[in-house]
Amino acid sequence: MQHILLNIKQPENKEGLIEYERFVYPDGQPNIRLKTEINRKEGVNIACRVRNPNELFDLLMVADIVNRQSYVDKLTMLYLMGGRTDRVLSFDQPFTLRIVADMVNTIKARKVEIIEPHSKRTVDLINNSIATSGTVLCSKIKDREFLIATPDKGAAERYKSDILCSKVRDAVTGELSGFKVDDVRCSLNGETIVLMDDLIDGGGTFVGIHEKLKDMNPSEIYLVVTHAIQEKGLIRVSKTFDKVLITNTFKDWQDDDEWVEGKPENLIVSEYEKEDICHGCKIQT
Repeated sequence: MQHILLNIKQPENKEGLIEYERFVYPDGQPNIRLKTEINRKEGVNIACRVRNPNELFDLLMVADIVNRQSYVDKLTMLYLMGGRTDRVLSFDQPFTLRIVADMVNTIKARKVEIIEPHSKRTVDLINNSIATSGTVLCSKIKDREFLIATPDKGAAERYKSDILCSKVRDAVTGELSGFKVDDVRCSLNGETIVLMDDLIDGGGTFVGIHEKLKDMNPSEIYLVVTHAIQEKGLIRVSKTFDKVLITNTFKDWQDDDEWVEGKPENLIVSEYEKEDICHGCKIQT
């Protein structure tokens, strides 16, 4: 099978990879040219990060080239913009996820794998799609009994949660308050608590929840999130939690040169390697 890694760091071993170059016309129009000839007898797997409209358009351009010569067999989306706008927040705002999903559906991929979507709505809107859960990150926690905590109802729906927490977010200012533990569905005997969610941005939610979990006297408190957006938030939670586990779905956090302040010692990055992207998206442990 042939593979295209779009907006993802290209591996040294390029066997099976279709290389491309991206350029921009003087009027600002982007374009992409494939540098490797497509075998028209085989389908093509595309793996990508879609973090912004430019990367979405890159994907659409590449899919157009592929579909005129072959077909997209599998589309793996390490990160998909619009996940947090998976509903109409108000009548003066767009339903962004549906807009993005409609464009992805024009690719007509035979299979679509979405890494840790924000909600089931993503899978409902994108044809032929399945979700891969970041709960496999917990395999990094070896030789330790742990309980899973979730920061809100949305996360509780994605994971089997032992401890359900909540917060209040001001819809206008975005300010967080009212952190609390709502439900404890098991007995605690000093185990490690693993707080899980799909995405970390500024880290305020997790720092606030940490204070409430600490009152439960666990041996340690870990944070496990799949998509890590900005360094500032990662630095913040690394100073709060005993250990933080993330992946490179949004950015190549495993590379030291991606950090301005330097990667915290208690932060572990699990990488989606080329082989995993192309043949099943299993996180390396």
